[in-house]
Amino acid sequence: MILRPYQEQMVSKAVAALKKHGDTLAVAPTGAGKTVLLSALAGRVGGKQLILQHRDELTFQNAKKYREVNPRARVGMFNADIKDWKGDATFAMVQTLCRDRALSTIPKLDLLVIDEAHHAVAPSYRKVVDAVRDKNPDCRIFGVTATPARGDGKGLRHIFSNCCDQLSLHSLIAMGFLVRPRTFVCTLEGTDDRLASLRKTASGEFDMNEAEAVLDMEVHNAAVVREWKKLASDRKTIVFASTVRHAEHAAEAFPRRGRECGGRERQDAIFRAGRSAAAFRRGRRAGSGQRRGADGGVRLSAGELRRSAAPVLIQVHHAPDDWARAAHRGSGPLSRGGED
Repeated sequence: MILRPYQEQMVSKAVAALKKHGDTLAVAPTGAGKTVLLSALAGRVGGKQLILQHRDELTFQNAKKYREVNPRARVGMFNADIKDWKGDATFAMVQTLCRDRALSTIPKLDLLVIDEAHHAVAPSYRKVVDAVRDKNPDCRIFGVTATPARGDGKGLRHIFSNCCDQLSLHSLIAMGFLVRPRTFVCTLEGTDDRLASLRKTASGEFDMNEAEAVLDMEVHNAAVVREWKKLASDRKTIVFASTVRHAEHAAEAFPRRGRECGGRERQDAIFRAGRSAAAFRRGRRAGSGQRRGADGGVRLSAGELRRSAAPVLIQVHHAPDDWARAAHRGSGPLSRGGED
């Protein structure tokens, strides 16, 4: 597979940083091709590898991409059903691997790759990292993430001593790899104030049940459909929501008003949360899970409404560029003091 120029540059910097420091973090936004990046990096470093994910379906998705990038590599799986360390690269979900019995099976590794590396300081990840280092103190550790600044303020310095490279959303747009978004905000009186008062959980995330209480109202869903008609009724649409129930209610609002939208009443598919790994392996399109983030404005449903010439209403969430810049300056997510 031929890498894009920015991917080639990031992989080269990561390889150099691993040789110098033994660990490194790469920061790239959604759409940069992070799975291709980690696969290309792993292929160049070689040796016995573990690629760690936080969701079971990602192990299959990332393994498939890894094979495309490294067609000669032998790939193994370690999950609830398969426990195979025979491959050059083994893909595992952290929730399965962090159990004591599973930790004891980890072989001596040359490279540990952590996808969505902002999770790396969580206790489950720390157990895996410690077990890997116990087997081989010289094992190199590479992480990639779009969001290095965690909501709970914990830094990543305990795992990653440096950030080899960062790529911003703006630079990908400027290079022509991503489309520049246009944002339209639809708010109702009192919504912003209520969203501003939402509590955060211990992990730093917004309480989605509270967000649902603010946003999952018929008047909000009706307003969403009304604005969609004005702006994007002739385009495919993805709608994000606070919870699955909110997603279902918002999705129901579209068919009810389909006649007003030129007769597009047919709702072919709604992606629901909680899709199983088995369904994913069979190639079924399934749930997208709960949407995290409530930072003002209207939050819509987690699902895809497919209609003839269907619409698009997209809300974009991405990591602020200053997170990555702070990592380069030696401040921010990689260097916040204190125990994580």
